[in-house]
Amino acid sequence: MRYPVYEMVHIKGWLRATQFFETVGLILIGAAGILLILTILVQMFRDKKIFSILNAILCFAAAGCIFVGVIIYGTQDGISTYLSWAFGLCIVGGILVGVAGVLLIVSAVARG
Repeated sequence: MRYPVYEMVHIKGWLRATQFFETVGLILIGAAGILLILTILVQMFRDKKIFSILNAILCFAAAGCIFVGVIIYGTQDGISTYLSWAFGLCIVGGILVGVAGVLLIVSAVARG
C-alpha cells in the first residue's frame, strides 16, 4: 500500500510550507527551553535581564511560526472538514508559548 502524501515528490507546496513553519516553531521552542534552563541554573545568566528578553523573543517567534503553520494548514480546501486532535494541540501549544513569552516579559520588567 502506498501513501502518496508522504512521498517527497508529491508533497504539495502548502504542506511543505506548513511543515517548515511548524518545524521552525519547534526548534525555537527548544532553544527557548534551553535558554530558560540556563537562566534558571547558571548564576552568571540569572542577573542579566537581556536573557529573559531574548527568551521572550524566542517564545513569540515560535508562537508566530506555529500560528502561520496552523493558518496555512487550516485554510486548505478539503482539509478543514477533517481537523484532528493534533491540530488542536498545535493551537494550544502556540497559545501556551505566547503566554510563556508574556510571562517572561513581565518577569524581566518586575526584576528590573
